[in-house]
Amino acid sequence: MKIIITENKIDSMIQKYGIVNTIKVLGGYKNFDKLYPDYFYSDGVNRDNVIDYINECVELNYRREGESTIYLYDYFSDILYQEWGGEGDENNEFYSFESRLNGVSTDMVHGEVWQYDDEGNMFDDAYDSFDIPLNRLDSKFLFKIFHMLYGTFKL
Repeated sequence: MKIIITENKIDSMIQKYGIVNTIKVLGGYKNFDKLYPDYFYSDGVNRDNVIDYINECVELNYRREGESTIYLYDYFSDILYQEWGGEGDENNEFYSFESRLNGVSTDMVHGEVWQYDDEGNMFDDAYDSFDIPLNRLDSKFLFKIFHMLYGTFKL
């Protein structure tokens, strides 16, 4: 007996079981990509499906590990988000800054700002931290996070 799996059938499975469990039932990431190649990339970027996948990974991570944040360095590394030169201080020492995305939780990405002295040495403690909603995150950064998790997150 042959079973035909259509994109509509997969959509029904995703609605009922979630994207991560559906990928698992279909035999893994490679099989899912073969059966439904347009799920994450139809006419460019399907941001909603990507965000749903990331959120499900966060939820599963919480159930498995008790941790509500997935730290990106556990999968590859944090992501450079922005760099800028700073102002000089009263001693005419100039500082530069960079921000890095370092974790993701439900609907949110977390980052930290790091300060460097004029010789390029990073200070020991973060200068500041920030959060950005996933739905407002620039697509290139959203997909960097997605690609870190997709194929490597344990199903």
